[in-house]
Amino acid sequence: RGINGDPLLDARDPNRPYAVDMEADIVDSQISLQGSVLRPFALEGLDLELALAGPNPQRLTRLLGTPLPVLPPYSVSGDLELKEDRWALTDLDGKTGDSDLAGELLLDTTVSPPKLAGDLRSDSLALADFGIIFGAGPEPEKNTESPSRADNEDSNERFVLPDRALITDAWAALSADVQYRGESVQAGNIPLTDLALNFVLEDGLGRFDPLRFGVGNGNVDLNLDLDSQSQPPGGTAQVEIQAVDLQEALRNWELADDSVGTIAAQGKFWVEGTSISDMLASSDGGLVLLMTEGRLEALLVELAGLDASQAFLSWMRGREPIPINCAYLDLQSRDGVAQMDTLVLDTEDTSFTGGGKVDFNNERLDITLYAHPKDPSIVVARTPLHLTGTFKQLEPSLHGEELAVRTTLAAALTAAAGPIAALLPLIELGTGSDVEYCEGIVSRAREAMEQEENQEQQDTDQ
Repeated sequence: RGINGDPLLDARDPNRPYAVDMEADIVDSQISLQGSVLRPFALEGLDLELALAGPNPQRLTRLLGTPLPVLPPYSVSGDLELKEDRWALTDLDGKTGDSDLAGELLLDTTVSPPKLAGDLRSDSLALADFGIIFGAGPEPEKNTESPSRADNEDSNERFVLPDRALITDAWAALSADVQYRGESVQAGNIPLTDLALNFVLEDGLGRFDPLRFGVGNGNVDLNLDLDSQSQPPGGTAQVEIQAVDLQEALRNWELADDSVGTIAAQGKFWVEGTSISDMLASSDGGLVLLMTEGRLEALLVELAGLDASQAFLSWMRGREPIPINCAYLDLQSRDGVAQMDTLVLDTEDTSFTGGGKVDFNNERLDITLYAHPKDPSIVVARTPLHLTGTFKQLEPSLHGEELAVRTTLAAALTAAAGPIAALLPLIELGTGSDVEYCEGIVSRAREAMEQEENQEQQDTDQ
């Protein structure tokens, strides 16, 4: 390893490019530079071909004076230029982990803090390679664990939400305007397409707008605004899910055939914290979700781990597969505890309502599901399904205690009618289908509202 170049006397001529051929090992990283420097002693007028490889780009942070992310082993090459304290890495071609990367990066050090601009793209991206950036991956050397977990008596091994800091001091040390496009993305066992991410960071204010990707023949759009200067850091997150076929999205999972269908959703949350787990544990807001198609008994098997031959109600035993016509969920969150305001699931001969909560502070849930046969002659067991446990390990059971609150079908249908009508265009987006999705719930909701109005009128007349 060493440096080869023109005679040193040539370096004194400010108008003559000085040839450079350098190879070096720095902090376990291999750097190769070939090209010319107009003023080598002033480090100006760089026009070089760069090749860089190492175990983790963050190790070069001190060398470059700019915060770099933690990533898997990488190799990258490109054309490096420096003019008037403005760095440019163009024709970038690289690989980190199982992901490829191309495009250009620009770093302007004439402003404070330095500004990074970029236009990047990948043909193939493994999200696990960049999971550390979003709080997933190996534990950090220092204890940056979420306060909500550090104070929790339960073993941290049972938690599944990422708790490494997403918002760090680097947000104040850099401004950024970076665009990224990924043609094919692998998020665990879920294949994504057409990932589009625009990230702008200015004065500690970070904005992901949009963060968009295709999945299951549909689309997911996220907008995230975060203020790293507030204490604790906080912001808002908005999500819209359009016609995502879960059966297609989860095709690499060992799910029962047709257990899930097509979903649409809209939501907005106000969050605080530095990690994803902290943000969810502080979230205030709500989300409404609609699912069409799927099979009830298969869905329960997947969600609750029930044996397919054991239904939570005796009348389900031995029945043919039960298609789900429509399912609707309304979640309202306060301080990280999401209450199920309305849960309605409609099949051909039975409707189901539910209630309960999902607590992101301790990653536990407590949900109860009730059956309402459309044929009043059917005798239904009075014991509902009770689903408790942690996000990592669900515990299904039959509810053996007397319940204080039981959601009536009429109330649930009335609450669901308006949001369902608003979500239906997102289910039908791009399908060109003439199927009247959720017609059963919508028509029964109208009937329930008419009955309620008639009852109110009768009470007024009396």
